[in-house]
Amino acid sequence: PKIVTRAILASIMMAVFGVWLAVISMKARPIGVIDSGLGGLSILNTLTPILKNEKFIYLADHQYCPYGDRTSKQINQRLVAITNFLLEKNCKLVVVACNTITTTSINFLRSIYPAIFFVGTVPAIKPAIEKNLKENIIVLATQKTVSSEYFQEMIFNLDKKGKVHGIASPGLVESIESGNLKIIKQQINKIIKNIKANYSAIVLGCTHYILVKDIIKKLTPFNVVILEPSQAIAKQTCKVLKDNNLLSNPTLKKPTTFYLTTGNPQKATQTAKKLLNDSIIFDKCSI
Repeated sequence: PKIVTRAILASIMMAVFGVWLAVISMKARPIGVIDSGLGGLSILNTLTPILKNEKFIYLADHQYCPYGDRTSKQINQRLVAITNFLLEKNCKLVVVACNTITTTSINFLRSIYPAIFFVGTVPAIKPAIEKNLKENIIVLATQKTVSSEYFQEMIFNLDKKGKVHGIASPGLVESIESGNLKIIKQQINKIIKNIKANYSAIVLGCTHYILVKDIIKKLTPFNVVILEPSQAIAKQTCKVLKDNNLLSNPTLKKPTTFYLTTGNPQKATQTAKKLLNDSIIFDKCSI
């Protein structure tokens, strides 16, 4: 009987140890951050100082950028390939650092991958309205985001006074991806000048636009508030990790961030340095 008891206890201990190892392994897995290009770096740069113990894989799908010109079917097909790639890298959570992907495909992703946690990116319309701004609120976004059912439903549910106006900004993502600051300034200036209504806030409805927030601020009236969702996304990511016991444990090993692009890594590296004044090195990712 003693031998049997010892064997049972040993089995239980081994099982508990196995579960413990599995939990530790899950916590140590990286977080995936995806975007059509460099825009999601604005979200990643907010995440990394807050989640100092986490590993990140940033994936820019430059081969298919901009997503704003793609059909919903094309975007969904692409996201399946990207998500499968991140699963192969054992990602425990995926931050969708792109408004177009979120408004077009976040529900699709959650239905296809029910076991994966997705944190989306939506325009900061609710905080803009809650600040009781006196005049209209302008949401700058891609055409795909502005025309999406997700975006229209969001405005319908939040905007009871007809103050929120979505404005598509064709070509601005491509200009930002080029890294040509002169062209970026000219295009933003043109967009701002074409806004006829009086407005008290601009909501940046594309993560690419956050990269040039300072330029947008300089080209708008001094009293106009610029809102973007990076802090809210970081807060939600922390919450999901904490609620599901997925926060990585502090280790002596320095957490790493891998930067991948499906396009030209040299070009992505050079443009990221221009826009962020930071030495980020991209590697090629074939998906």
